[in-house]
Amino acid sequence: MSEGRECTIEKLYGIILDRLERRPAGSYTASLAERGLGHVARKVGEEAAELMVAALTGEGVAAEAADLVYHVLVLLAMTGVGLEGLNAELESRMPEARARG
Repeated sequence: MSEGRECTIEKLYGIILDRLERRPAGSYTASLAERGLGHVARKVGEEAAELMVAALTGEGVAAEAADLVYHVLVLLAMTGVGLEGLNAELESRMPEARARG
């Protein structure tokens, strides 16, 4: 990736939050939100299945993984879990956290 064009989960999530708040015309994220949480949840399932097929065929794994991550981030935003909730859950699963608990 070229300098200045890094894509991070945090940056993508920020864009998603902005699109959900502003709902600009032509925004795919806004259109997902308009269709509701059930639709977004089904899209997550669909994208997971597409990633599974890609992994088994060895074609398009990165593209399908990116699609899944994007839709999961939209779902996290719409449910109010957010990256903070996801990060807290992941942190609690780290071996160091288990050793402390």
